[in-house]
Amino acid sequence: MTKFYTESQNVNVSRISREGWWLENGVEHVAANTALGADCTTTIYQPSKPGLIAKYQK
Repeated sequence: MTKFYTESQNVNVSRISREGWWLENGVEHVAANTALGADCTTTIYQPSKPGLIAKYQK
């Protein structure tokens, strides 16, 4: 289920490609009564070594 935010805020996210590959971590501004886009997840990926990537399972 999509989470809608009741207050405007900055959210830490992992950005993912349309195919589900991790691109980068960052901060996304979410306006009140909206949700994150499909290209972001609040499940933060941290590579165990530099250069590693991940693919998110749906």
